[in-house]
Amino acid sequence: MADLQKAVGLARDSFPYKEGAFYGSSVGLSLGVGLIYDRVRHPLFDAGSRLFDTVEGLAYVLTHECDVDQANERHFNDLVLICPIVPFEIFVNEYTTTYSESALHGLLPSIAGDRVFKVFYFPPGCGTSLASGGLIFLNQICSTHIGEFDAERAIPLCALSGYAQHILDLKLQNHLLRPKAESLPRLS
Repeated sequence: MADLQKAVGLARDSFPYKEGAFYGSSVGLSLGVGLIYDRVRHPLFDAGSRLFDTVEGLAYVLTHECDVDQANERHFNDLVLICPIVPFEIFVNEYTTTYSESALHGLLPSIAGDRVFKVFYFPPGCGTSLASGGLIFLNQICSTHIGEFDAERAIPLCALSGYAQHILDLKLQNHLLRPKAESLPRLS
């Protein structure tokens, strides 16, 4: 079993942003971008069965609040785009089961230092669910039904600060909107 506190320390030491300016309260904020929830049901691919399972866990909301506002009676406002958050302790345990603790210690500075383009590290904070931090894998963006955010289901944990939201927006912009490496065909 990996030394979680050592892994958290390595990640925090490599994190280039202001940790204390990362999270704020979600009280009074509508469901929408920048919020972190727990107990959100979402799809997760099972490579063994080649099917999607349904799991429940932490999620970062990507959809803008006006696009899921139920007071706006219109089509297409019933799905919420999310990115599941893997709690840091789960990542550490799973990674060291497959690889090694020394391999983890080699990788963590790159992830937390924001040098792995498709992964984003959330520092510790935002209550006990992210007490050790968490990771989002930007190729795992998915959607879930707005009903998953009913008061009886999902638990709002916190919101990113404007500072943190700007950092993550730049990361998403780079990941999703960078130019294609190969030239696309030209048709006229």
